[in-house]
Formats: sequence, C-alpha cells, structure tokens
Amino acid sequence: MASGSQSGWLEKQSTRDAWWNWFSGLFGLDLRSLAVYRIGMGLLLLSDLILRSRDLFAHYTDWGILPRDVNVYRPSHLMLHQLSGEAWYEALLFIVAGIFALLLIFGCWTRMATCVSWLLLASLQARNPLTNDGAQDLMRVLMFWNMFLPLGARYSVDAALNISLSQRKKRVVSVATFALMVQMCIMYWISYKFKTSPEWRSDGSAVYYALSLDMLTTSLGSWLRDFPVFLRGLTYFVVGLEAMTPLVFFFPWRNAIFRLVLIALVCGMHAGFIFCMWIEIFPFLCIVAWMAFVPSLAWDWLAERLRSPRRSGLALYYDGRSGWSRRWALWARTFCILPQMRIRRLAVNKAAAALAKQQGSLVLTDSQGRSYCGRVALREMLCRSPVAWPLGWIVSWFVSDRAVPRPAPSGRSPQRWLEDLTVLFPFRRMRLRSWWITQAFVTVWLVYIVGYNLNQIGINSIDLGKIPEMVRDPSMFPDAMLVSSSGNGRLQLNFNDWMNYRPTWKYSTPHTILWSFRMLGLELRLDQRWAMFAPNPLKDDGWFVFAARLEDNTTIDLWTEKPVTFARPRWVAGKFPNYRWFKFMENFLGPTNNTGFHPHIGRYFHRQWNERHPGNKIIQLDIYFIAEISQPPYVHQALQERHIMRWCRNNECK
Repeated sequence: MASGSQSGWLEKQSTRDAWWNWFSGLFGLDLRSLAVYRIGMGLLLLSDLILRSRDLFAHYTDWGILPRDVNVYRPSHLMLHQLSGEAWYEALLFIVAGIFALLLIFGCWTRMATCVSWLLLASLQARNPLTNDGAQDLMRVLMFWNMFLPLGARYSVDAALNISLSQRKKRVVSVATFALMVQMCIMYWISYKFKTSPEWRSDGSAVYYALSLDMLTTSLGSWLRDFPVFLRGLTYFVVGLEAMTPLVFFFPWRNAIFRLVLIALVCGMHAGFIFCMWIEIFPFLCIVAWMAFVPSLAWDWLAERLRSPRRSGLALYYDGRSGWSRRWALWARTFCILPQMRIRRLAVNKAAAALAKQQGSLVLTDSQGRSYCGRVALREMLCRSPVAWPLGWIVSWFVSDRAVPRPAPSGRSPQRWLEDLTVLFPFRRMRLRSWWITQAFVTVWLVYIVGYNLNQIGINSIDLGKIPEMVRDPSMFPDAMLVSSSGNGRLQLNFNDWMNYRPTWKYSTPHTILWSFRMLGLELRLDQRWAMFAPNPLKDDGWFVFAARLEDNTTIDLWTEKPVTFARPRWVAGKFPNYRWFKFMENFLGPTNNTGFHPHIGRYFHRQWNERHPGNKIIQLDIYFIAEISQPPYVHQALQERHIMRWCRNNECK
C-alpha cells in the first residue's frame, strides 16, 4: 500500500516537473543566454558612445547645432545632459556612461550598472533627438527591461562571488522575461502591420527601393539591384518573417527547435542588412537582442561539444589567508568558462603549497599531476579555455615555464593595500526571482507598451497642424518622433504640446487617470514607434551640398572643402561625415524645410569654419538637397535641385 502511494506521488511529481519544464522553456530565459546578451548590450552601449563622441561639440553642446534653449524636447525630467551646455560637462557624462557600460560588460555591480546606463542613455537621446533612429528606441526600451533581469547571473564578476544555490539553476522565469519577449515580438509584428503599401504587399518591390537609397546602400546592395526577381522574393520573406515572428516564437510544441530556427532566420536577415545597408548599430542590436532567447538546448549541446580531457580534472589552489586570492581564482574560472575546475585552499595540497611558497600566487594542477604557478598558471587556463584560447596563445609567447623565485616582501606591499578593497566585492547570495512588487511594476508597464503599440496600428502619418487637437484626445497615442519648426527657431515636437496640456474638469476620472498613466510612461521613456521603411520605403534619395561663399568671393562645399559641384558623387553616402549627420539631415533638413531653425544651422557652420580659417570667413551659406527619386528598374533617375536654406552674415547677402 505504501509502495503504491509512493509510486503515485512520484508520478505526480514527474508530471509537475514536466509541466514546469515546458512552462519555463516557453516563458523563461536561459541564464547563459542572458549573459551573452548582457555582454553584447554593454559593447553596443560603448560603441554608441564612441560613435556619438565624434560630434560631441556639434550635437550636444550649446556651441553646436542644437543649443539647450532651442531644444524644447522634454519627454522626461530625467535629462542630465540638459543641465549644462559646456563641452567638459557633456564629455564627463560620456566618460561616466562609458565606465558603467564597461561594468555591464564584465557584470560588476550589474544591477546598478544597468540602471545608470539606462538613465544616461535616455538622457543622451533626448539631448538631440534629431540624430536618433529606430535603434535608439530599441536600445532604450531594452535597457529598461534589463533592469529587472538577472543579467549578472552567469559569466560575470557578480556570478563568481555568488554563494547561493541559484548558481545551479539554468533558467529564470518572471514577468520581466516575458516582457522582453513581448517587446521583441511586438516590434516585428507592428513593423509588419505598418507595411501596407503595394511595394510590400503586392508588387514586392520594397527591398529594391530600399537598396536604391544610395545614401544608405553599400556596394553589395547596389549590385543586388540588378536582380529584381531575387529582391522581390526577399521582400516577401521580410514581410512574412515579421508577421510570423510572434507565432513561431511562442509555438507550444518543441518550442526550442522552432525558436532556434526563428533566431537563425531573423539574425540572417539582419546580417543581410549589415552587408547591404549603412544603418550603423541597428542590425547588430537586433542580433544581440535575439541572443537572449537562445534556448537551453543549444547551450547544453555546445557544453557537451566543448568537453575535452585537457579541461577535466583541473584544480586551482589559492592562499586562504588572502581575500583577493580566492576572488581571483573564482573570476578566473568564470571568465575562462571552466565550470568543472575546482577551487581549493593551498592548505589541502602540500605540494601546491610548497610551490606557491617558492614562486607565489595561484597554483593550477591538471589531471596528469602537472602543476603550474603564477603567470604560467594563467597561461594554461587561457589556453584551455573554450573562448579565451586565442589570448592564451598570445600570452604563451611572453611566458615561459622557467620558475621565478618569489621576492621577499618589504614593508607594506601593494597586495596588503589591495586587501582593504575586498569590501567592494563581497561574497553574497544572488536572488534570481524579483520581489512581487517588482513583478507588479513590470506587469503595469508591459500592458502600457502593448497598448502603446496597438494604438499606433493604422497611424502611418499625422498632419502636424492637427497635433493640438489630437493630443487632447485620450483615445489616441500620437506619433513619438514627428519633428516640426513653427518659425520661432525652436525645435517643436508633438511631445511639447502633449506634455504641456492638462485635462480639464470636463474629462471623466478614467480619462484623467489614463492621461497620468501616459505621462508617467513618457517619464520612463517607453515611447516607441516601429514604422521602419513603412508604409512604403523612402524613394526620395539624394545628397546635400553646403555652398559657402567666403570673404575672398570663392565658393566651396563646407563638407569637402572643395569647389562646389552638383554632379552626382561616386559614393553618395560619402557626402555625409557619418551616420549621425545623415540622420540629422534626414530628420530636419530634408523636404520638410523647417525655416525657423535655419539661423542656428548657419551660425553653427559659421563658427565652426571661422575657428579653423580666421583669415577667410563665411559670408553666405546656401544648403541644397539634390534629390534623386528612385525609379523602377532600368528607368532613368532624374535629379532635382532643391534650395533648402540661405544664411547670411549680418544680412550681407546680395
């Protein structure tokens, strides 16, 4: 009787375990995937800062193109970059952001590094919104969800010092993991819903027209334009993949296999963007984001493939009297990805203790009984690492097996001073699951972003003149990135009217609550719009010519410092100093012709040129857009010369 009861209990337990494995596989994330995702996000944050720093003076200071009194874009009060327009202050914030991006890469104080990185990123994007693109929206909202994920649970400084049983777990399931999944799936699905033009849905010419934008297309993309039938197939592939992403992602049967196939297809699509289009970090960001969803099945298979006799039986001995010695040993095991390597005290191995007494530092032993000490031990760990072996190969050139006697310590050694800093890296118990109040908070904002995106379906364009009426309608979320200038020299976005408006008493209480909810969402910078190449791909291709008349009556192009020519350049994208300048010109100086902002542009280029050429200053600046409207295959593309603006020094124009 007892045997039957025990058998029934085991069967129920097995059923519960099977259901939990299915549920966690569908809605949970592997901690190893989150670690790879964390490293990728940190690298992209650092890359974004480096790319933006090239134009620190021009784009983020009062000396540049958008002084603070002109930038009235106020999506949030958390705008640290708006507190000062001095170059040293902006450079300081860039450096601080870079430091926290490095901390995120190495997983040191991961939660704090993630929160500060999100705050500085949102502030930086709001400082000059005209240089942003869809990648900035995606990076910002991903960093918001990252604050609630255990990104430092694997392959990190924090994970190495974790002494709780959570280090044995493979996956984490929470509302935050589900929110990250929904965010990525809804981005692709909303992008599909926006693609309503015949170029996407019927004639399949969208990819051809996208690759016809020479200001974005690489040489490979230009070559592919000669194969319109192939590009038509790519068009339908992109639309179909975006439409099917949520269904395949959450497919309940053999989800790991379907998810791996989906990740391969989506990453392949973005790899094509990398080689065919000049859109900076967006495709890299999408590939990194999908790394968070790699299922445990893939990592388990890879771990089995990486097992080898050289990595088995390793033991690393440390000096138990030194707090740093144990920490270095744990960090070495973590970052060399040698999870089977044992970490033990020198006191349990007399031979290792004697070797350490002679040569100092850590001692490594392998399954064949060989011992390595100091830098030789580091070299061996790197050479046996499945990821760091190239570094070990380089280190082996400079490190020999010759024993080096340990010098006698004199006075208070640097190691003794370092021991005092171990308080910054305490051993602690890492909690993978969030508190219930955090889960509730994430649930609220998950509902917010779903509602925000669903309310944008069908809104492909908004008449700027109707914004004051539209923002008073609580049933509609306005477009987040429309830009206009009303002629007063200030940058006007629809956020300005929306945020300055307050509901009157004629509105019901639910409307007032909804309005406050939206306002708080803007403070957290959860606004987003995924109308990428939609509803139809841009066909207004071309380049800009900055014709400056100097005091010696010569006329040059400011960007090339050569005589002005309106002829088509050999490489159109080369007419822009970098991608940020291209986005600025596209967002503002294109066909919208925002006259109120022209004086600020003229004054910036006037100052920038005169500082380098004080003997031959600018008198007059004319900016032209040479439009090249994309045509069907084998149809001649005519050029259109559009005069965008004229600026004169002290009204000296003739």
